[in-house]
Amino acid sequence: MSGLLTYLSQAVVDGSVREIDGKVLSRPALLVSDGVGATYACDVDIGQVGRNAVTAEEEAVPLRNVPISTGVRELTYADVGSAVRLRRSDSGRFEIVGFSRRAPGNYTRVPVTVPEPAIGPVQYDIGAVVEIGLSTRVIPYDELQDLPGGYGAVPYGAYGIYRGSILIEIKA
Repeated sequence: MSGLLTYLSQAVVDGSVREIDGKVLSRPALLVSDGVGATYACDVDIGQVGRNAVTAEEEAVPLRNVPISTGVRELTYADVGSAVRLRRSDSGRFEIVGFSRRAPGNYTRVPVTVPEPAIGPVQYDIGAVVEIGLSTRVIPYDELQDLPGGYGAVPYGAYGIYRGSILIEIKA
């Protein structure tokens, strides 16, 4: 029961946050245009962690297609990995309103098993290191050749979104 209350109180706290810092994971792309105005959007990592439904492991969950505020034109040229500031609108959706000085980082979890206390040195077991968080970088040539289809399938300058050291998505 206390676990349920913890999740409910966390949801209330998360829902009341008006501004948050994030990290751009994809280049801004045109989301909507009506011929007069254009709205650009990109994927943003805010450091939110969730559970994978298949493997039940913790992993970073990015926000997808976050619109860029129309009053800030320099954000349409934001580079991948740039720190940005997000503001929650009255409807509850986040939008990017400017650059930030802080960005969510990656962290590493190392499970350690300590047996029952004993006299003398304690023998402990260290589990597999788990990297949690997302990073974005240009895919180097040696990784391009290892991808299915080789060099022709993925263009030069494409970048990958990595969870730890695992490539999870390619953007061109």
